[in-house]
Amino acid sequence: MKVAGLCLSLACGLLLPAHASAEYRISGPYTHENLSIFLIHGNGGGRNYLTLKDAVAQKKVVVSETKKVNELAVENVSGEPVFIQGGDIVKGGQQDRVISNDFVLPSKSGKVPVSAFCVENGRWTQRGAESPRVFASSSDMIATKDLKMAVKAKKSQTEVWREVANTQAALGVASVSVSASPTSLQLTLESEAVAKAIDGYLKALSSVTTHNPDVVGFAFAISGDVNSADVYITGLVCGHVA
Repeated sequence: MKVAGLCLSLACGLLLPAHASAEYRISGPYTHENLSIFLIHGNGGGRNYLTLKDAVAQKKVVVSETKKVNELAVENVSGEPVFIQGGDIVKGGQQDRVISNDFVLPSKSGKVPVSAFCVENGRWTQRGAESPRVFASSSDMIATKDLKMAVKAKKSQTEVWREVANTQAALGVASVSVSASPTSLQLTLESEAVAKAIDGYLKALSSVTTHNPDVVGFAFAISGDVNSADVYITGLVCGHVA
């Protein structure tokens, strides 16, 4: 991989409009095995936003089942704004879902409808001791570029199911699925086999933003090929979008 050429491509073609290039810079790559991460630096600032992962864990946001496959309800019961990112998976309800749009959920929001797709084909009932009415956690996001495109661009439930199946097949679903919920992408991501596979990457790369408070986004490449990128209007600070 030619790092200089990749950085130039990211800055000029994939991430930033030409008029904004002077406002941003790219550092990296930070590499472990086949994964390379590039940090995007800018003048982020403003308010701090809690992530959906933290907000659900702290019971500051309630994600409720509507019994409609492609619609959920979210309510912020706290005094903090919450950033919800398209691609956030919520676990539980009648079936696991992925939220399809980016938005900020204001404090004391009341129940707000949100578009979603199923990432668990076939289940439409309570799973184990989980509540069928509310979602217990939001610990992961969808993986693979094709699955992101199915959710965010094609916005097709059929395509989402297809790409979930492709992702599970690539991971070796037979060894990581759960019999009570074999098509659940979330349970696949939680499996011991997947956790073990990503552990080395997390240990090597999870601290790259620690000394970079001006980071407003990132891009990554796999085996030298640019995969995707996210740029935020404000900065990224640990578990918060700031």
